[in-house]
Amino acid sequence: MHYKEAGNWAFGANWLIKSFLRDVEPGLDVHKMLILPDCVNFGASNVMAWGEVNGKTTWLRSNSAAHPRIHVHEFGHNLGMRHSGNAVSSYGDGNGYMGNKAARNDEGSAICFNAAKTWHFNWFPNHHATVVPSTNVQEFVLNSLSDVGNRDYSNTNSKMILKLESSQSTLFINFNRAKGLYDDVLNSDKVVITQQNSATSSSKVMAALQSGGNTRKYEQSDWDGSGKTLIVEVVNIDINWNNVDNLDNAKVKIYVSGGGNAPAPAPAPTLACNDFPNWYDLDGPAYDCEWYAKGIRCATYGDMLKQFGMTANTACCVCKK
Repeated sequence: MHYKEAGNWAFGANWLIKSFLRDVEPGLDVHKMLILPDCVNFGASNVMAWGEVNGKTTWLRSNSAAHPRIHVHEFGHNLGMRHSGNAVSSYGDGNGYMGNKAARNDEGSAICFNAAKTWHFNWFPNHHATVVPSTNVQEFVLNSLSDVGNRDYSNTNSKMILKLESSQSTLFINFNRAKGLYDDVLNSDKVVITQQNSATSSSKVMAALQSGGNTRKYEQSDWDGSGKTLIVEVVNIDINWNNVDNLDNAKVKIYVSGGGNAPAPAPAPTLACNDFPNWYDLDGPAYDCEWYAKGIRCATYGDMLKQFGMTANTACCVCKK
């Protein structure tokens, strides 16, 4: 039996479910999670569950029904979110549950959703900032998502997530501090750049930056079609290992550099030209370069009447144009 067919049968035949749905508070947004026998057809043996994108139903195999990584992932689909990947896999982002990298056990992992998903959920709008990159260097202090409940957080002007939007791509930047609810993030204690071009599109990790070395800088060419290169650079990362009441943070610089519309090429230099001294054509001295300068004489006679081994086209500057 197909999993949707099994779900429809359960809702239609089970008096307890029908009674609950009938008596539920009017207007309450009910989401349904069905745990089905392992023998139910999910289309492939390795598919453990299925959640409707922007829907209200999730179907789970019984052998994975106790795994938080399944619950949170599929419920994320119900809320409109799609997968989180990297350059290799559509499931390759281990910084949130939509990457499907959480532990396969009953406890799950200490992760939540990546920066792109968190932004679109709009949970912490006071700690978001939209950045328009320019040739002027802009500096930002990023506190980690794990510090959102810290009592000192409200006293700082730093942000949790930066959004850089162009006509070609949208990037989200956060400091991926590994502690608390985010203790198991994959790119721990790094500045992570994630691309997600709309609220309901898949996301992809573009970079995980550290302070120092070749991994401190991210570059994206032709930013917003300008021909310039977007640069996100980590200035420093400050982690307060011995005092959990202090805010961990990362300072970043954002700017564009170089490029632009290519300038028009410089005109080719004009080379000096001198007539061959005392040249005239085969018909005599009256037919010199000055004579050829009038009317269409170069075009008519310029390659004729060679004298001194040259015609007007090779001896006279006026005919060389």
